Amino acid sequence: MALPGMEGKRSVRVGKTIILLCIFSVTVETQPLKTNLTIMGFFPNSEASFGGETGSGVPAAVELALQDINDNNNVLADYNLVMLWNGTKCDPAIGTKVFFDAMYQLPPKLMLYGGTCSSVTSLISMSAPYWDLTQLSYDVTSPEFSDREKYPTFFRTVPSDLDFNPARVRLLRHFNWTRVATLYHDETNLAIVHSQLESSLVKAGMNFTAQGFVDAESARRRLKQIKESDARIILGLFNESMARHVFCEAYKLNLYGKRYAWILNGPYSRRWWNTSAECTREQMRKAVEGALVSNFLERSTSNHRTISGKTPAEYERQYHQRVSGKRTNPFHGYAYDGVWVIALALDKVLRQLQQAGNVPRVKLTYERQEDMKVFMFDAVKETDFQGVTGKVRFRDGDRLGTILYEQIQEGSEVRVGEYFAENDSIALHSVQWQGDNPPRDKTLRVEELRRVPLALYVMISVMAMFGIFMAIVFLFFNIKYRNQRFVKMSSPYLNTLIIVGCIFIYLFVCLLGLDGALISETTFEVLCTVRTWMLAVGFTLAFGAMFSKTWRVHVIFTNTKMKKMAIKDVKLFGIVAVLLLMDIVILTTWQAVDPLTRGLQTFPAEPGREVTVVPVLEHCDSNNFTLWLAVIFVYKGLLLIFGCFLAWETRHVNIPALNDSKYIGMSVYNVVIMCVIGAGISFVIKDRQNEAFVLTSLFIILCTTITLCLVFVPKLVTMRNMAAEERTKFKCMLTRRAGSKGTDSDKQMSAAEKTRRLLIENYKLKKTLQDKTEQLDSLMKQLQVDSDVDADAETTCSYVRDACQESPRSPTMSGSFLIVPDGRKHKPTSSTSSYSAGSPDMDMKTSSTQSSVSFNLPPSFSGGNLGNESNRNIKMHRKCNGTRLEPEEQNKPVVRKQILITMVTNV
Repeated sequence: MALPGMEGKRSVRVGKTIILLCIFSVTVETQPLKTNLTIMGFFPNSEASFGGETGSGVPAAVELALQDINDNNNVLADYNLVMLWNGTKCDPAIGTKVFFDAMYQLPPKLMLYGGTCSSVTSLISMSAPYWDLTQLSYDVTSPEFSDREKYPTFFRTVPSDLDFNPARVRLLRHFNWTRVATLYHDETNLAIVHSQLESSLVKAGMNFTAQGFVDAESARRRLKQIKESDARIILGLFNESMARHVFCEAYKLNLYGKRYAWILNGPYSRRWWNTSAECTREQMRKAVEGALVSNFLERSTSNHRTISGKTPAEYERQYHQRVSGKRTNPFHGYAYDGVWVIALALDKVLRQLQQAGNVPRVKLTYERQEDMKVFMFDAVKETDFQGVTGKVRFRDGDRLGTILYEQIQEGSEVRVGEYFAENDSIALHSVQWQGDNPPRDKTLRVEELRRVPLALYVMISVMAMFGIFMAIVFLFFNIKYRNQRFVKMSSPYLNTLIIVGCIFIYLFVCLLGLDGALISETTFEVLCTVRTWMLAVGFTLAFGAMFSKTWRVHVIFTNTKMKKMAIKDVKLFGIVAVLLLMDIVILTTWQAVDPLTRGLQTFPAEPGREVTVVPVLEHCDSNNFTLWLAVIFVYKGLLLIFGCFLAWETRHVNIPALNDSKYIGMSVYNVVIMCVIGAGISFVIKDRQNEAFVLTSLFIILCTTITLCLVFVPKLVTMRNMAAEERTKFKCMLTRRAGSKGTDSDKQMSAAEKTRRLLIENYKLKKTLQDKTEQLDSLMKQLQVDSDVDADAETTCSYVRDACQESPRSPTMSGSFLIVPDGRKHKPTSSTSSYSAGSPDMDMKTSSTQSSVSFNLPPSFSGGNLGNESNRNIKMHRKCNGTRLEPEEQNKPVVRKQILITMVTNV
């Protein structure tokens, strides 16, 4: 039986229960219950505090993300996202056990998240496909997880180590660096990254040298090799500990400063260079100053709203409030975005399944995982949203994220730019270099075109133009006085060819100094052809005309049969035409088969600290240039040698009828000597453009000028002398006319004085003639002339008569001796006998249009000239008329004949 008090208490309890049920029913109706969606998380520790260094700072970001997602009515509105925390302690065995235990326990896990340590993540990622699960990591950067065959369902929100390579290449392209050196630590992950970096550098068309090392000693050797290779841009792939050794050695080798740029892979701890066992802190600071470090971006610098509705700055402020001074983690932003990736993927899959009517609201079991796996993998792969770390997208499981560029400036890491993998773009700011500009990727090799200084070219051109003016003056003189005897006898039309050829050669000198400084490349190629033709044709016209004239003298004075010869100018023009035709054939063939083009010759570089000057010489070139040049040199060389031979053979000829033969021979010598010396010197100093141009031009100008002067200056002198004689005769005529006006006694005295003077002059001339006769007799005895008169004696007789006939007067021969070919002296019987000045002993033919010289020895001495001769004198006369020479006389040396002619002519 119940007590009254007890019943009252029961009534109160029932009333309270009813009230609580009513409140709960109202709550259920206003806030419907949400289904939990469980995610299995793998972290270094199972506790949310994560006291360890590896995972510190991550739970706060994950919890903040779960809160933002569960509070968001647009994402998983009917669900609560729950994280199942599992600690692996970075032990593969523990991580594997935790994974398998969780798979066989409820609630069902829809996705795997985390796996900080690569060794644990690798085992879980390879096992996840057997449960049709997708795994997402926020801090695993090892390049091995990019293998889709080995890890087909693995994704990560943090960029892979391989994703830093495009950022490095883009940075190189931004500064136009095309020559780099890579220095990498030869361990597994970094070796994979370096291998992919090499492929990227090759694809970008860059030159690089790769240097791998395993320890500090090998790093020192590799740095020395980098310095020897003159590499200025160095890509470093090594961890933080090895970085200290590398930069300490770089300081010792002076591989730092404004000439070098280091690009390192991160992440490194703050002020990592301050601790080094071998170098001081100041030395390390100098070594790393200006180095660029590629790193992960903790949060975006953009002010755009993220998927959570917050800006990256707002998120970071809330995150730091949660950690409240505890150790942070550089990957906390990627952990936050990773939770949002899972939420958005689940939301998308659930919406698709619910719309198809395949998923009951609260009944998600492992039997439905087949559908979930297919849709979850595609949903994660198609993720695209704005997160706190930037745009979140995936390509083959790797994040297309943003890479941060930092630069060490005055001992601090400073943000200087970002690389956006989505569109392969870069944004840099506040980059500072120790020099005025970014360092060069190598010692700059500047090709400097060697040019002839303008002042030097003008000076040489003025000299050449003066030569052209002089040649024109000589041409005017040659044309105006071509009918004068002393000009006509030297073949004026051949002289014209010499002048025209010399003008061409002078013009060649003017064109020789033209180069890229004054004309274009196309014009230079045309100029090459013009210069070649001008020099070849000019040389042929000038030297060919001199060669032909020398050949004529040689033929006449080596005529042993002493026949009458007449070599007209037409034949000489024919010789020049043949030589010119050979030039035309050779040059035309050259231009048709192997035309001249503009060539560049590179000379040894002139080294400098920053800039190395590479001299480049512009010249005319062709495929077989040496061969064609050799053909022309051989042809012209043989012509020069033969011309020199002819000049030597006729060196003693000094005949008034050939009034310029001696000077033509001297001109041939001049051309040969100048060509040989000039060609030799220009070949030796061809690498020194200015010196070669000056010496070559001076030799050509000097040779051409001397030739013109030798040919024409004597004619000008003769012309001046003739004019002086004419003036003297005119004065004498005026004097005679004035004297004729005197008295008869004056005229008689003048006639008597004139007769006396003539007698005195006659006596002197006879004395001179006697002396000359004795000299001739002595010469004949020295030559041991035989009794029979040979061809040399006949020539002697002829030239004796010529010498007598060309005397100003014809003195009587009384008391004088006559020389005869047999070497004896004969005294004429008549004291009044004399040589007739009018006898045609030498036949000289000339015309107004052309000159030719022929010699015809006189048939005999006339009896009147000899007077009453004895039988011995008649015999001598017959010998002077001798018509046949003995065979042994015909073989006498030509030298004796030349000496005899010269001596007799001088007498």
